[in-house]
Amino acid sequence: MGRMKFWLILLYIFSLFLISQTAASAAAETLNVVMDDNYPPYVFRDDHGHLQGILIDQWALWEKRTGIKVNISAMEWDKAQRCMQTGGFDVIDTIFLNAERAKVYDFTPPYATIEVPIFFNKNISGIENTDSLKGFKVGVKKGDNAINVLRQHGVKDLVEFDSYEDIVLAAKKQQIVVFVMDKPPALYYLYKLGIQNDFRASAPVYAGQFHRAVTQGNTAILKEVVSGFSQISDAEYSAIDNRWLGDTLLSPEYINRLLIALSAVCIIVLGLVLWNSSLKKNVLSKTQELTVNIAALQRSERRYRGLLSNLNVGIIVYGPGGNIVLRNQAYLSLLGIADHLSAGAGGIDADISFVHEDGSRVLPDEQPARRVMLEKVPVYDDVLGIARQNKGDILWVQVSAFPEVDCSGNLEQIIVTMVDVTELKRTEQLQAALYRISESSRATNNLDELYRDVHQAIGKLIFAEHFYIAIYDEREGKIEFPYSTDVSHKAKSSRIFGRGLTDCVLQTEQELYVNAQMLNKLINEGDIVTNPAMPLSYWHGVPLKTKDDKTFGVIAVQGYDDKTPYNASDEEVLNFVSSQVAMAIERKRAEEKLIYLSYHDFLTGLYNRAYFEQELQRLESASDLNPHGIIIFDVDGLKLVNDTFGHSQGDSLLIRAADVLQQSLDTDCIVSRIGGDEFAAIVFKATEEKLNFICTKVKDKISADDKGPILLHISMGHGISSEKSLPIDVFRIADNRMYRDKLHRQKGTRGNIIQTLKQMLTERDYITEGHAERLLILAEKLAKSIGMQELDIADLRLFAQFHDIGKVGISDRILNKPGLLTPEERQQMQRHCEIGHRIALSSPDLSPIADWILKHQEWWNGGGYPLGMSGEAIPLECRILAIVDAYDAMTNDRPYRKAMDHEAAVAELKSCSGTQFDPALVIKFCALTMEDQ
Repeated sequence: MGRMKFWLILLYIFSLFLISQTAASAAAETLNVVMDDNYPPYVFRDDHGHLQGILIDQWALWEKRTGIKVNISAMEWDKAQRCMQTGGFDVIDTIFLNAERAKVYDFTPPYATIEVPIFFNKNISGIENTDSLKGFKVGVKKGDNAINVLRQHGVKDLVEFDSYEDIVLAAKKQQIVVFVMDKPPALYYLYKLGIQNDFRASAPVYAGQFHRAVTQGNTAILKEVVSGFSQISDAEYSAIDNRWLGDTLLSPEYINRLLIALSAVCIIVLGLVLWNSSLKKNVLSKTQELTVNIAALQRSERRYRGLLSNLNVGIIVYGPGGNIVLRNQAYLSLLGIADHLSAGAGGIDADISFVHEDGSRVLPDEQPARRVMLEKVPVYDDVLGIARQNKGDILWVQVSAFPEVDCSGNLEQIIVTMVDVTELKRTEQLQAALYRISESSRATNNLDELYRDVHQAIGKLIFAEHFYIAIYDEREGKIEFPYSTDVSHKAKSSRIFGRGLTDCVLQTEQELYVNAQMLNKLINEGDIVTNPAMPLSYWHGVPLKTKDDKTFGVIAVQGYDDKTPYNASDEEVLNFVSSQVAMAIERKRAEEKLIYLSYHDFLTGLYNRAYFEQELQRLESASDLNPHGIIIFDVDGLKLVNDTFGHSQGDSLLIRAADVLQQSLDTDCIVSRIGGDEFAAIVFKATEEKLNFICTKVKDKISADDKGPILLHISMGHGISSEKSLPIDVFRIADNRMYRDKLHRQKGTRGNIIQTLKQMLTERDYITEGHAERLLILAEKLAKSIGMQELDIADLRLFAQFHDIGKVGISDRILNKPGLLTPEERQQMQRHCEIGHRIALSSPDLSPIADWILKHQEWWNGGGYPLGMSGEAIPLECRILAIVDAYDAMTNDRPYRKAMDHEAAVAELKSCSGTQFDPALVIKFCALTMEDQ
C-alpha cells in the first residue's frame, strides 16, 4: 500500500512538471493580429506612423496578462480581410459580424457597439434613410460591412475608398456629398479636416458591434483570446477609454441644476421679449419678411447648386458663343475626368469626342450642342459614344440639348444633358450577339462558318483580336484548335493535353482571368507552362459545357501588349455568352455528325451506298460531264474470316481494304462501301488506261499489305461510260467483270486462306514439337491393326493433321493457360470444334473430314461435346484420334505441365476406358504400344 502511494505521488509530481512545461511553452507562443489602421479612436497612426488608440492599449494589457507576445499589423481594411482569409494572421480585430463572415470566422463576444449613419452635405435635404440615397453616388470603404447593407437595400451606385480618411477627404473636395461610415471615425476626421459644420448625419442606418475573430475551427486560439481579455478589469477598460475618449467634465446632477436655471432665465427673457414686442411690431414684421425672402433665395440657390452637383445626369451649360458656363460632377465623371481642375475650359469641342454607333467620329457640326446653336431647335435622345482617351474605352450616353432664348428670341444658353446608357447598350449588344450566335448555328453550313460568326459577335462586345476556340478530344487526350486568330494557336492545329492556361480551364471547369503578374506567379510556381518567346500581358478563358455540365472546350482571348483592355464588365462578357456558344457548337457538331453518318460508312469512314447512289443519279441527269468509269471491288473470303476469327477480324480486313483503295485512288475518284464486302469507285475523266492503271495500283498495294495474319484478297472489275450508256449500265458491266474475276480467283483464294490457317496452327508451341506427325504415325498404326482400308486411312491422316484447326479462333491466353479454365474460358475453348467444322466446310479439300472435326471431342459415355454423342454413334475415326491424341499429349511436355512416362500414360488410358475412350480400341492401342516398348 505504501509503495502504491509512493508511485501516485511521483506520478502527480511528474504531471505538475508536464503542466508547467506546457504552460511555459504556451507562454512562449506569439499571436499575430491584424486590424484596420484607420479607425480612430480605436486604432490609427500618429504623425510618425506609429499605431495608437483604444485597441492598441487593450492588446498591450492582454499581452501583459497572458504572457503571450502580440504582433499587431494594421492595414487597409479590405487588404486586412484578404490577408486573414489566406492564413496570414491568427486573429482579426475591428470586424462586424454578418452572415457571409459567419461562414468563414468564429467570433468572440462583442466589445463595442458602433452606430453607422448617413453623412450628407448640409445643402442637401431629404436624406433620412437608405431609400433616399437612390440617385446619389455614395462613398463607402472597401470591404466594409456597410457595402452589404446598402446593396441589400437596393443602393448600388457606390464609390469605394481605401480608408475612412480618404472618404472624408473626398467629401472635403466635394468629390462626393453623401457617404456611409462608422460614426466614431467619421466625427474624428470631420473635425480634423475642419468640415464638421458642412455635413449632417441621419439616424443610424444600422448599428454594428465590434468583435474579434479567428478562422473557423481555431477554437483553441479563440478561447485564449477571450480568456485573456476577461482578465482585464472594468476599471482598466474605463481608464483606457477615458484616455482616448476623454472624461466627462460635468456630473449629471450639476447638468440638471444648470438646465433648471437656464429654463428659468429663458422664461424671464421670453416675458421681456413679449412685453417689448408690442413696441416693435411693425418694424419686426417688415424685417422678418425681408429676412425670410433672402433666406429662401439662398436656400433655393444652395439646393439648386447641390442638386445639380449631385445628379447622376451629366449636365453642361454653354453660353450663346459656345463657351462653357457650368458643368456638374456627373458630366466630368462621364468623361472620365476626376475634378473640375483637371477639365479644360474651352468651348463645345474642348472636352468631348463623340462617336456614332458604327464607330465613326461625330463631326463638329453634328454634335448636339452645335446643332442646337445652328438650328435653334432641341435635340432629343441621341445615343452617342464618348471616346475616353484617358480610360481607353467608349462610354455610351443618351444626349439631349435644349436652347433657352430671351424675349427677343436671342439664344441665351444651351443646356445639354447626358445619361449613361452603357449598360443598356451593352445589354442590347449582348442580346444581338446571342441572337447572331443562335441564328448562325441554324444558318451556317459548317462549323468553320459558325466559329467565324462567334468570333465576330464577341468582337462587337470586347477587344478580341487574339481569339481562339479549343476543343478537347478526351479519347485521344488532345486539345484541338479548330479556329484561331492568335499567332500562338494555329488554326486546325492540335497538341497533347498539358499544363497550359487552356488545359487549366478544362481541368478545373472554371473561367480563368490572369494578367501578366498573376501569370508570372503561376509560371514560377510550376502550375502553368507557356511559350517564353511570346509573353502574355493578359489571358481570359471560359469553359464550354454540354447540357449535362461536362466541359468539352474553351473560348479565350489574350494579348501581348502592356495595357489590359478589359474592365470588370468586359470580363463577364465571355462567361455570359459561353453557354450560347457551347449550345451552338454542340448543335452544329451534332448536325455535321448526322450529315456525315448519313453519307459515310461507320466502319471504314468511306462514303456509303446512299451517297454512291446519289452520285449515280447526278451522273445520270448531268449531260455535260466527262466520261466516267466505275470500278467494283469485293473482299474475298470475308465470311470465312468472320466465321473463323470472329467479326472483329473481318472488320479489320475491311478497314485494310478501305485503306488500300484510298491510297490507290486520286482526287478524281469517289470510293464508297456499298455492301458488306463490296466497294465501288466512280472515276471522273476516265479512260480505259486510267481504269487499268488504278486496278494495277490496287493489286500492288494488296501485295504490299502485311498488317494482319490473314492475307487480303480483292476481286475487281470496271466499266466505262459511252454516249448511249447510263451510269447503271456502267455499274452492271463493272459488277459482272468483278464476279468473273472472283470465279477465277475463288479456289486459289480459299486455298490461300486454308494454308494461312494451317500455318497459324503449326505455329502453336506444342505443334512445333511434332505433334501432328506423331498423331499421323500412331493413328495409322491403330487403324491398320483393326483392318481399316488404305483409302480410309488417307482421310484419317488428313483428319489427324487438321482436327484442331478450329483452335486458330481461340485466344492463346486460353490455349496456354497453365491452371484450370474458368467456366467461361471452358465454354470458349469448346467452340473450336464448331469453328473447325465451318472452316472445313468452306474448303473442298477439307470438307470430307468436316463432320469428324465437329465430333472429335465426343466421349464414349456421352459426356463430351458439342453434341453429347455416345458409343459407336461416334465416328470410328474420332474414337481413334481421341486415344492417340490423349496418349501423345500425356507423353510430351505442354506449357502447363511436364510429360508422363509410357506406363503412367497407359494406366491413365485404361482408367478412362469406357468413359472417355472406346474400351476395345484402348486394349488394342495399349497392346501396340507395349510391342513398341
